[in-house]
Amino acid sequence: ILVVQEVAMQPLTQDLLHSTDCYIVDQGGFSVLVWKGKEASIEERRSALGRAVGFIKAKNYSSSTNVEVMAEGGESAMFKQLFISWTEKGQTKGLGNSHTYLLKLAVVFAQIWRIEDLELRELHPGSFGQFYGGDCYLVLYTYKRANKLQYILYMWQGRHATQDEITACAYQAVAIDNKYSGVPVQVRVVMGKEPRHFLAIFKGKLIIFEGGTGRAGVTNPGPGARLFQVRGTHEMNTRATEVPARSSSLNTNDVFLLKTDHIIYLWYGKVLHCYLCYGKAIHCYLWYGKVRHCYLWYLKVLHCYLCYGKVLYCYLWYGKVLYCYLWYGKVRHCYLCYGKVRHCYLWYFKVLYCYLWYGKVRHCYLCYGTVRHCYLCYCKVRHCYL
Repeated sequence: ILVVQEVAMQPLTQDLLHSTDCYIVDQGGFSVLVWKGKEASIEERRSALGRAVGFIKAKNYSSSTNVEVMAEGGESAMFKQLFISWTEKGQTKGLGNSHTYLLKLAVVFAQIWRIEDLELRELHPGSFGQFYGGDCYLVLYTYKRANKLQYILYMWQGRHATQDEITACAYQAVAIDNKYSGVPVQVRVVMGKEPRHFLAIFKGKLIIFEGGTGRAGVTNPGPGARLFQVRGTHEMNTRATEVPARSSSLNTNDVFLLKTDHIIYLWYGKVLHCYLCYGKAIHCYLWYGKVRHCYLWYLKVLHCYLCYGKVLYCYLWYGKVLYCYLWYGKVRHCYLCYGKVRHCYLWYFKVLYCYLWYGKVRHCYLCYGTVRHCYLCYCKVRHCYL
């Protein structure tokens, strides 16, 4: 009979862990870490994840509590930092000054499976980063550290997945873990609670649909307009999550994408000095993994001063500027299409000095409706850089 009993409380020491047993480390409901000794019985190792889930229920923790399972010798940095000190096998004590080095992990590849009919179906690379709330997925992340392959196995559970699919996801995770001799670190990921290291795998191209399924031959109901909330500061932590398509879903701290049948709108919150993608560009990864680029070069989100005016409306369709209305007394309409100025109408025929901030247009004199001089350093606006 397998039982769970308390061994110790903080401060924890490494000598509390014995290779013949499995352990659960409770972080007060924030996350639960499971450590599997290499000499533990097969039954103990296989039931480790189930025991952790049962522990969460017994403690009345949230069902979204993160669970991370690792084998002896494959401990994560988060696990090691919970102990007073951690000594690696074969580690020697050096003399003299110590130096800290940041080692870059070399990524080999990632594999993604979806649970279909309680079995695994590997996804085509073109579908990577598209997760549906009605499905469960397994993501095997392989990387190289110190010339040795390491693995992290993520179990992503959709909010609307059935209990059978969630159970099958855990069962298939054990099968993959056994295939790699228990080396992979297992991490349970609940929809909407994706950790940063999980987001980094997709490099800003993660799209999470609220419902539906990605299965072939299954037609998801068309809800008409669909609204996606974009969060993140750079491509390593950015994701787009579907939210109810209503005005109450908008908030001024984030960026939103509204997809209709024929057009996609970009809506951004009123945040002062908020630069999308470090003030250089915003990469709008819109629909079905296709990359659309909309470059807003050094333009602030709240105030974009062009021609001494403010941008009142800016409609984006597939990442390209269709119409940009500028208003500054004299200038009524200025249409920008595909990065080139199509027309510039003047309401009153007077001299207007038009400065494009941080652009290459120095002066544009328009007098009596005629363009007199227009100095362009590069002649073309590349990638909508204004």
